[in-house]
Amino acid sequence: MKHIILIALLFFVSSLANASTMQLRGGQVSVSAGSPAHLITENLGEPRSKGVETVCKERARNGKCNSWVERETWFYRYRDLNWTIIVQEGIVQDIKWSRF
Repeated sequence: MKHIILIALLFFVSSLANASTMQLRGGQVSVSAGSPAHLITENLGEPRSKGVETVCKERARNGKCNSWVERETWFYRYRDLNWTIIVQEGIVQDIKWSRF
């Protein structure tokens, strides 16, 4: 039941034309930037595909990178919408959707 509620909420949120960053709510679950990424997989399952890149986590004043981290981009497809979820160190960084 939580899965159906979350999916219905994703569809509703997708109709908000001016929103680029999302907060997903379904039942007792609320997922937005800063939420643990496991909440997404528990409610939507594994992503359709994933991309992984290494990005700079912390820069020094001289512009050099002090530490690197892997950032994952998760892709979901539901009701003719593409969902892109950015995850870094197990935390949701951003949630976006597009029609194409």
